[in-house]
Amino acid sequence: MSVQSITRKSINRRIAGGNVWLEYVDGNNPILPDSSAFNYDVLADEEAVGRAMFEELIGYSKEKSGDIVIVLLGGRGAQAMYKIIN
Repeated sequence: MSVQSITRKSINRRIAGGNVWLEYVDGNNPILPDSSAFNYDVLADEEAVGRAMFEELIGYSKEKSGDIVIVLLGGRGAQAMYKIIN
């Protein structure tokens, strides 16, 4: 058995307009290759977040065969989703 180490890469941190940007020093591999805007929805409450998460999971399950592994963290939306699943 041989052990291989992961190649170490140095990361630059720069601030522009109040935003923090990260990039590899060699500039060849951007950390976030897609620089498009992040679209998000603010939902009414934790129950709505849990329901949205559950519906997304159901939609994903229809596209995939086999097992699906999910990790629920301790946020209130995740707790609401757990109540739906339970």
